[in-house]
Order: sequence, then structure tokens, then C-alpha cells
Amino acid sequence: MPLLYDTEPLAKRVENVEEDSFKQHAIQNAQDSIGAKRNQIAESDPLWDEKCNQAAIIRDHVLDNLDYYIKEFVTNAESHGAQIHFAPKGEDAINEILDIIKETGETSVIKSKSMMSEEIGVDSSLEEHGIKVTETDCAENILQTCKQPPSHIVVPALHLDRSHIRDVYRDTYGYKGSDDPQEITHFLRHLLRPVFLSGHVGITGCNFGIAQTGTCTLVTNEGNARMVSGLPETLIVVLGIDRLLPDLDALDIMNSLLVGSAVG
Repeated sequence: MPLLYDTEPLAKRVENVEEDSFKQHAIQNAQDSIGAKRNQIAESDPLWDEKCNQAAIIRDHVLDNLDYYIKEFVTNAESHGAQIHFAPKGEDAINEILDIIKETGETSVIKSKSMMSEEIGVDSSLEEHGIKVTETDCAENILQTCKQPPSHIVVPALHLDRSHIRDVYRDTYGYKGSDDPQEITHFLRHLLRPVFLSGHVGITGCNFGIAQTGTCTLVTNEGNARMVSGLPETLIVVLGIDRLLPDLDALDIMNSLLVGSAVG
């Protein structure tokens, strides 16, 4: 699955974007806004540089001792009832996910936003095997409805304007409202609520896995991740081994940097 929402050759993509003033404007505004807010957070925190240095040390330490922390994480996670599946490649992860869903007997899953699942093509692979996937993050659902992959790691539907989003929901789900984002969001909430309540298998990503406790953490600004991780009987967490941290003290440092750096 391509990570670009436009699969034409680079020269043609450049030409298209040069002619698209909305896209230029949206990208510039997002960069300016997110960058400025992140800088404000950093400047207001006297320990910011120290935290960044600590974070680099933590990351290097984990990567240098990855075998130890993988073993510790697996041991502690399994002691709490989790089942760990190892997948060296993307296709291996897909096969593991398919096997888990097959064991449940379900033919649909609900998902929260996961860039790793985008990278390995979870949605398209599951749908090829007859499994219905519902993205529950607002922007990810928009992209799924538009049949487009994300264009940004934090604001994945950055390249779409509100009138296009309105028209897509109107054509697909019979939406009759305006292009007001709040009205569209209320419609989406109404659309997704029964999906949440009837979902038996959930799939999420993972911001950090804590070796000390065997737990997975999610950072989100929408309630959908809590619904996906809390309501279904079966939860599949897609976790890259590079996301492991030693303990909760390390998580405290990483989370304080992550939240400020994501969107300020």
C-alpha cells in the first residue's frame, strides 16, 4: 500500500501540487501552526533540553539492550494474560493478525489510528480476506471513506478540504449537512457509535511498550482509541520493538516530549 495519496511520478506530483493553492496553503498553515505551538511548549519548559537529552540516552540504551527489554516486556505482558506474536516482516504481522481474527470467528474489526498498520497495509490486507475494517479516528475515517492513505503522520487528512469531505460523506453515507467540521464530526459520531458498541475485535497501535510492567500505552486526542481498546473482547496491538521503554520513569519523560512535539 503506497504511503502517498497521489501515486503518479514525482515530477507530475510536483506539478499537481504547484497548481493546487489549497494544498500549499494547508501544508504551510499546518507547519507554521504546529511548529509554533511546539516551540512555545519547549520555550516554556526550563527542563525541555534536559528531557531531550534524557530521551536520547533512554532510546540508545534500549536499542543497545533490545534483546533484554524484549524478553522483559514479553515476560511481564504474558504474566498479565497477553499473548505475544513475533513478526519479523510486515507480511508476517498481517498473517498473525489474520490468524487471531480467524480464531475469534469475527468478520469485522474496529481500528484506532496506527501509522505502523498503515506502513504494512493492514486495512487492505484484511479486506482482501473478507474482513470489514472500520477506522474510528476522525481523519482516518475520512481517508478510508475517500479511499486514500494519509498524507501526514499527525494530521493525516491534511490535503483534503471540508467541501470534499462533505461530498464524500454525502455520496457514501447520505450525509445531508453542511461542510462545517463540527457538523460533520457529529454525523461521524452518530455513524460510529453502533460500530463501537457491536465491535468484538479491536486493533490499535502503541506509542510505547513498558518492559517493567508489560503494558502498552496510547496517546490520543480523541476518545475513539479508548473505545477501541476498551470495548472489544479481543484487542490486537501492533507494536514495533523500537517503541519499548525500560520503565514508567522513562515513559514520563517520553510522554512529556511526545505530547508537546506532536501538535503543541
